[in-house]
Amino acid sequence: QTIYACAVGSSCTAPKAIAIKQNLGSREGALYIDPPTHTVYWAAYGPNQHVNVFSCSANGCNQTPTLVASVSGSSPGAVASDPTFVYFDYDSTGAVVLARVHL
Repeated sequence: QTIYACAVGSSCTAPKAIAIKQNLGSREGALYIDPPTHTVYWAAYGPNQHVNVFSCSANGCNQTPTLVASVSGSSPGAVASDPTFVYFDYDSTGAVVLARVHL
């Protein structure tokens, strides 16, 4: 899957790919945009039963997103942030875990 961005208020006739080949989580909230910083966060399936959380500026990151977190688990869930932390949830051996990572 590819994540695209467009300028606010534009007709978005030429969206900009900010990340390609992402295996996004399918649960609601797996993609989050932090309005004050224009940073996009998303949760994705990683190799070997891992959940990865990535970030990229909505203006682009040369299709090289930053790995924010990688945890053992499955089913990436919702992502959110505040000025200090990124929060995300995922399944781990049948239990839903809420994680917090310092920015």
